[in-house]
Amino acid sequence: MLWIDRVRLWRRRRWDRLDATLLGSRMHKVVATSESRSSFQIWEYMVEVPGPSGGAPVRLSFKEKTFKVRGFPEPGDVVPVVVNARRTKAMFDLADPRIDNEAYLDRRHDERRRRDEEEFERLRAGGAPAREPEEELP
Repeated sequence: MLWIDRVRLWRRRRWDRLDATLLGSRMHKVVATSESRSSFQIWEYMVEVPGPSGGAPVRLSFKEKTFKVRGFPEPGDVVPVVVNARRTKAMFDLADPRIDNEAYLDRRHDERRRRDEEEFERLRAGGAPAREPEEELP
């Protein structure tokens, strides 16, 4: 997670962490950067969260940059969000590796490092080299 995302979540530290149902998404705009000659998209997402104190579900929309969101969630998917107590604002819970692309890649990197260290120690102990085929990233 980027430091700015940590700041965003820290400012919302009293917000509730919930699982919401994604109702839909649409591209809001494309941002082009002239310095690096690259671009990214900002998407608007609409989710349905449980109402405060178990009340009627509430529909909220928010915008997020595509490079922060893991994959493209489909309508009907359950996504982690943080919402304020009055259920008027929401954002993706970027501390959750189910939706945060960077956290997902960090977790995969840690798993691969652990697996490689176990293999190395097994070889050091005199075991035969046997590698499993590497997984493809989804």
